[in-house]
Amino acid sequence: MIKAIVFGVFLAIAGVIYYRYRKDGDLKEALFCVGLVVIAVSFSLFGRYLYIYKPLFIAHMILLLFSWVEVFRFIFFKKIRLWLVFLPLVTVALFFIIGYFFSKVEP
Repeated sequence: MIKAIVFGVFLAIAGVIYYRYRKDGDLKEALFCVGLVVIAVSFSLFGRYLYIYKPLFIAHMILLLFSWVEVFRFIFFKKIRLWLVFLPLVTVALFFIIGYFFSKVEP
């Protein structure tokens, strides 16, 4: 059921992007919207790996919320603060830093 809802949301996003492209004819903006959606989806999919560090996972989910709000804000209102879209990258970087310094690997 959830997968169907998510698929429906992505179809709606694609429809809105296509409608904006047909209305304005601005291919650069349409590709930028698609790129933002791909970036936000990538950060969302990475969230499953962060689940082992619960506080980092919660922070990642909050930052994902900000990221998705900015993606929708750009799609519907054409206003963007790009740094908010890339904000989940902070938790991804912290995940790799924690893994590098605190993993127990013996040669």
